[in-house]
Amino acid sequence: MSTLGGAYHLGIASLILLLAIGGYAVYLYQSVASTVGKMHEERKPSDKRTEAIDINEADPISILLMGVDERSGDAGRTDTLIVVSVNPNTNSMQMLSIPRDTYVELPPLLG
Repeated sequence: MSTLGGAYHLGIASLILLLAIGGYAVYLYQSVASTVGKMHEERKPSDKRTEAIDINEADPISILLMGVDERSGDAGRTDTLIVVSVNPNTNSMQMLSIPRDTYVELPPLLG
């Protein structure tokens, strides 16, 4: 009888462990889904672009990746800047990391 009791307790412990792992997996999924939902922002094409982009033409493209650090009471600022250039014609990609505290002197605006 003691083996049957031990198997019963092992089964109950396994079930509890399985439920705990499942619950944690659901929590992680919902947390990631919520974060992604807050990060995504629909954007319209820039007014500065004069012609439509045709991906099939294999034109080179550059993308600026910006990581944002936002704390309570803070408007948020980028803490990571990476320029990614993809050139399908040469089958190459280059990444340039711009240091966070780069000082840039801006010329006065003409107006």
